[in-house]
Amino acid sequence: AYACEQYGIPSSEIYGHMDFNSTQCPGIFHDRLPQLRDEVDAARSW
Repeated sequence: AYACEQYGIPSSEIYGHMDFNSTQCPGIFHDRLPQLRDEVDAARSW
């Protein structure tokens, strides 16, 4: 949330690296990106 606020980045622009290129990384957090975006929005609404 801090980086989004500091640099004017909307939460909708938070992506995982596997959104851009195939990787060997298992991407265990990729499915949680929507939750992260929601949490960033909630933190920024204070």
